Amino acid sequence: MPSLTLFGFAHADGAEAAAWVIAGLERRRLVSVVDAAIVSRRPGDGGFKTGHLQVFDGPEALDGAFWKRLFRSLPEASGGEDSFSGDSGILARVGIDPVVLAQVRDKLSENSSVLFVVCRDGAEKQLGTALGRRGIRFERITVPLAVHCSGAEMEPLAAGK
Repeated sequence: MPSLTLFGFAHADGAEAAAWVIAGLERRRLVSVVDAAIVSRRPGDGGFKTGHLQVFDGPEALDGAFWKRLFRSLPEASGGEDSFSGDSGILARVGIDPVVLAQVRDKLSENSSVLFVVCRDGAEKQLGTALGRRGIRFERITVPLAVHCSGAEMEPLAAGK
């Protein structure tokens, strides 16, 4: 069963730097990563910058619609008001609890970033070790997903069904 691991960084470029490290490990087949995406907040702009990493394009990679649902479940960066959309209920069906989304929201202060990684076979521990060896500091949250993550199985979620 795959898991969604969130690596939080205290600077806006941290998730992108970590993503390249992880992509290199995947290319060398040292870890089993299904897909990844980034959310960051740069100083002064107040909004979220999101991105689905296209480097993971195997048969199990999720499409952009899944990531858009996940990103829309994070509240807009205005006020402290909880503005989760209906997407959070849909994501809960695969095991992504709104409490976890709230933790992400709380961590995403200005000049911070989060790398979302869907991986298999306990790869999240190997990823954490690899990042730590490179001196990259992070916080980690791992969420076991309630379904096998393949593009076809996630389509109903992406469509909101």
